[in-house]
Amino acid sequence: MKAKLIIFYCMFVFISCKHDVNSNNSYKKHLIKINDVYYDSITFHLDSLSLPYSKMFQYYEDSIKEYFTYFNSHTNSIYLFDYKTKKQEAIFNCSTFSRDINSYFIHNKDSILLLDSKRNVLFLVDKSWTDCTSINLKHEMINDSVIFPYQYIEPSLPPVIYNNSIYIMGYHVGEFFEYNVPRKVIMKNNFKTTGSDFLINLPGIYNEFNWGTTYNYIISSTYNPIEHLIILNFPIYHDLYVYDLDTEKGRYVQAGSNFIKSIEPYSVNKKDILDSNERQKYYLENHSYESVFYDKYKNIYYRIAAFPISNSEVKRNDAWKKRQYNLIILSSDFKYLGELAMKGVLPDNVFINKSGFHIQTFSDDNEINFRIINIKN
Repeated sequence: MKAKLIIFYCMFVFISCKHDVNSNNSYKKHLIKINDVYYDSITFHLDSLSLPYSKMFQYYEDSIKEYFTYFNSHTNSIYLFDYKTKKQEAIFNCSTFSRDINSYFIHNKDSILLLDSKRNVLFLVDKSWTDCTSINLKHEMINDSVIFPYQYIEPSLPPVIYNNSIYIMGYHVGEFFEYNVPRKVIMKNNFKTTGSDFLINLPGIYNEFNWGTTYNYIISSTYNPIEHLIILNFPIYHDLYVYDLDTEKGRYVQAGSNFIKSIEPYSVNKKDILDSNERQKYYLENHSYESVFYDKYKNIYYRIAAFPISNSEVKRNDAWKKRQYNLIILSSDFKYLGELAMKGVLPDNVFINKSGFHIQTFSDDNEINFRIINIKN
């Protein structure tokens, strides 16, 4: 009888964490339809050394032209394409600064960021491609009460330069067993003082349960330059976190999918270990929130939610191509406007311009394709 009570108690705890701790308060059983949606596509042709599914690309525009830029890790170079003609215009080799550049960000022509994660150094380069300022991203553990993130620069995790400081987002990899230890996700580096601060903790729910896979710890972010807001997306959390750079205060806002009621942890026991196949199976058979993006042209937000695929599809080599994603549309004040279903896309590989929301699709090895979604209303 005692054993039965223990089993019942464990089941009760797991069900409680599913529906009460990590439930979607804005969940509804109907879809608000979006009218006047137009679709298009665009393709950029790559050389034989480039990887089409890399996250190292960026759209950039100035007063004269629009550019699609792409980083080739084999040549350690940034390739510049004219967005309209799709022709390659220039190549910038990064080896002058480091042979281990793994990502970049063009803030403007006089502020190009090159990230060397191997040495934890960020290079700030001007348009002459000669003048360079290096920023050491290494940090000492101040005490045992804080754990710092790995910093990354990606289309779904862009850095922010504001008020003499650079904000670089990062994430934590794998399960951790130290309970109630804050894990920061933003590094703020002041150009004048060269000092670093670490901001914003992972939501507490990460400490409480076992989320099974690294994918559930890979956060994403976007920046609203009009209101100076950094918006953080946590894969297993229905709400978005909004951090105001002017007030240095943050808040959570409801931003879940109308079709996701809850997200289940893999286990209530954080010490349960999964092999690589189990981790992928768990991830593909459950919901998650993949990324968030701000559209400065329409003053709206997009959030991408992933939906489970069947057990039979999980075993296929092309399982990732079969997965459905919903594009959640949010107003400038995070009001829910509607959702669009998508398949055959890469949810982190996105850029936005006046033509619409560009999301990468699967393609041949010598080209990179984007589906363009333009919402007129």
